[in-house]
Amino acid sequence: PPPPPPPVVLTLDGAADGHRFDGHGLLSAGASSRWLIDYPEPQRSQVLDYLFRPNFGASLNILKVEIGGDVQSTSGTEPSHMHTRDDLGCSRGYETWLLTEAKKRNPSIKTWGLSWGVPGWIGNGSYFSADNIMYQTAWVKCVKSVTGIDLDYIGIWNERPYGPMDYTINLRQSLDQAGFAETKIVLPDSRISQTLVDSLDPSAAAYNATFSNAVYALGQHGCGQLTGITGSFPAQRFFCAESEVSNGWPAAQSWGGAPLSNFIRVNQTSTTAWSLIWSVPQAVSPYQNRGAMLANEPWSGHYFVDGTIWVLLRAHLCTRLASILLRTAHAARCSRYRACLVHSLPRLCASRPPNIGGTLQMYAHWTQ
Repeated sequence: PPPPPPPVVLTLDGAADGHRFDGHGLLSAGASSRWLIDYPEPQRSQVLDYLFRPNFGASLNILKVEIGGDVQSTSGTEPSHMHTRDDLGCSRGYETWLLTEAKKRNPSIKTWGLSWGVPGWIGNGSYFSADNIMYQTAWVKCVKSVTGIDLDYIGIWNERPYGPMDYTINLRQSLDQAGFAETKIVLPDSRISQTLVDSLDPSAAAYNATFSNAVYALGQHGCGQLTGITGSFPAQRFFCAESEVSNGWPAAQSWGGAPLSNFIRVNQTSTTAWSLIWSVPQAVSPYQNRGAMLANEPWSGHYFVDGTIWVLLRAHLCTRLASILLRTAHAARCSRYRACLVHSLPRLCASRPPNIGGTLQMYAHWTQ
């Protein structure tokens, strides 16, 4: 056989330009976090530390929450900030409390809001209406007034159509006028269609520049792959907007590699999963134990730190290293480099927590 090619020396630089990792996150929605706020201290703070404290437990970079809409959204109902057109209650529910606790532990955490449904008065039953633009903007204002947080991302509608392009354009204008130009729109929070890609692709006949400028990132459900899409992929960032976690080490091992794999294989620069914590009554929901932690006994204070928490810590460290590796790679060897990372980086990370400060030299043999 021919001799193997010589090793390639890569000097890794954390300050290099290029595609950066946006983080991994978990999702509080469908009333999955309902009982956490009712936990006694010190257990409640301990749980919050496991979720949000940097380099400790899950070390989350992103917290995504439901914009309560008075609808049954999976395992219960989350209250709306506007039960009627003339009503406004910014402190209802527990999602703003959860956002506050997350920011308290990690000021750099990204925050994200998304609707599962809205009260019936919105648009007289029409979701894509001026009422709903006002409603979503009012929620962003509520978050700011109660928590002091400027929301990083907002979505359109969970696992439903993202609607006419004018809706997104008008929402962008409404947020800008309300002083939230830095709150970015992520859509569709479902499957990514060819129609959506074409509307964002400057080389396509269906391209809409105003719509494209309003969309910061594409959020996909069913992550780690992109099938049936032709032509150029849009310049917007590409997020895994919702995956799922379950209890137990086998499930943790399966999901724990997702942030790294999604980033390397398809440039999904963040991965978020449902749910943050399973904190609902047993046997009430058709889903059971779908959280990174279990906390469904507020009367006793008992909680369970599942394997997903520890796998997420490793994923957090390794995917930050992967982002530096990818930015360092030579463009001409990108596909080979990605293949090398998929197979080699998990083993590298398993040996010790990666040190990503300063620079590092790494030897890699390219496969033929």
